[in-house]
Amino acid sequence: MSLSEDSAPSPIIREPADFWLVWSKRGGKSRFIHATESQAQAEAQRLASLIPGRRFIVLRATEQFVSPQPGNSVPPPAIPNKQKPS
Repeated sequence: MSLSEDSAPSPIIREPADFWLVWSKRGGKSRFIHATESQAQAEAQRLASLIPGRRFIVLRATEQFVSPQPGNSVPPPAIPNKQKPS
């Protein structure tokens, strides 16, 4: 059985991403997207001071990938919500 052009998989589109998250293996979901590294570092330090013994990791997003849904165009790149510095 061959795929027709209509049912062929959509191409995966690679786009840049540049934002930071604070994550903890023993914690819940990351709730904020930080626009700068210094904001994420400040948040990780704040959380570490509130919860002794828990490790908070600053992660940087560098790329994102998207595949358009059939019949739809590709959504615009994700724009991080800017969190005010603490």
